[in-house]
Amino acid sequence: MAKFPVKRFNTTPPKDFVDKRFGKVKARVLDSISRMGYSKSKMISFYEFYYSNQWDPSVKAKLEAEGRPALTFNYIKKPVDFLQGVISSTNMIPKALPNNSSAESVADVISALVHTIDSRDENQIAIEDAMLDALITGVGLVKISPDFNDNPNGLISYKRVDPVYFYWDPKSEDKQFKDAKYVFEVMYKTREELIDLYPRKEAELREAQSQTYALGFEMAGGYLGIDYSRYFETGGKMAIPKEQPLAPDPDLFQVIRYQEYFYEDEQAIINNETGFIYNVPNHIDDAEIRKRVSDLNNKFGKGTFDITSVQKRKVRLIEFTGDIILTYIEDPYGSPYYDVAPIWCKKSGQYFQGVVEDLIDPQKEVNSKKSLMLEILSQAAINSFWIPAGAVNDEKTLKQLEKRLHKKPTP
Repeated sequence: MAKFPVKRFNTTPPKDFVDKRFGKVKARVLDSISRMGYSKSKMISFYEFYYSNQWDPSVKAKLEAEGRPALTFNYIKKPVDFLQGVISSTNMIPKALPNNSSAESVADVISALVHTIDSRDENQIAIEDAMLDALITGVGLVKISPDFNDNPNGLISYKRVDPVYFYWDPKSEDKQFKDAKYVFEVMYKTREELIDLYPRKEAELREAQSQTYALGFEMAGGYLGIDYSRYFETGGKMAIPKEQPLAPDPDLFQVIRYQEYFYEDEQAIINNETGFIYNVPNHIDDAEIRKRVSDLNNKFGKGTFDITSVQKRKVRLIEFTGDIILTYIEDPYGSPYYDVAPIWCKKSGQYFQGVVEDLIDPQKEVNSKKSLMLEILSQAAINSFWIPAGAVNDEKTLKQLEKRLHKKPTP
């Protein structure tokens, strides 16, 4: 019978990975950042329109220099919020279905567990925030992982992942990233934060120089060290620098949380008569496997069961900054899939779209026409033209006129 090693968590990458694979990982990261730069810039513009920052900075500056108005009548936020409310209020409860009658009790337990996890307030907030991301940009993301902070047994926790900083294999077309060879998230941490998180790497981090991939965005979140999630959390009120210096902050590190799938041979038990293969949990060692096979053969007949190998898909998690590998774990959750679940608004192959994209052009037209109307009325009032009663029934426009003329227009 074949003998297979028992897999354990290994936070130190094998030399073969460092020498041969790590360079390819970094090349993949750079390639995705380059390929997805345009879509990330569009995402940011969608957030801008949702949060009423709708004028192009150069156009607005030109209008202000000429003393002309740049009004914003946001017709985007209300329909997006309405759709989010409708989706949230449906309160869909997932239910596990059994493969056969003997599995009904197991399915009930799984359904109850999922309902309990989804019902936690912080998990509901994460899902709703991801739904809003999906409506705005086309995709929302939820990270699903055990949280040991509040419970030593590990409560399942959902956390929103900023789609602006999440990348995936550009060739992926599956809605759950099942065909994506890799996914990764870009994060920013200070030197001291990294040392707190990875104390065994303190010596390397103390000596390290900050290394970053320039993400190439032109607005918030676009250059080195700008945390775009802060913009989301402040409801679009965070100041947006027009451009950032290309020189990185020496104490701010770009951390890549990278996941890729791979296949590995693992031990399993096979029924030689039916060909059915029973997977074996990783924590069971060779001696226990042999004992189980022996017991089965004693019960069903010699040679009925044996140990075989099967190829299993697994996930490799690597966190690194520059050339420093902070975390290396193979099969961290025992799942063949990534720990980030996407929520799509509309997706077809590699193309995805949110609600805002279709509303931008009409929104620009509204803002332009309203601003032009205010300019015409302002000039008419300044040149002593009378405004017919009822010609302006928009309170915001009247206030803008009053502000510009320093007096109420004469009806």
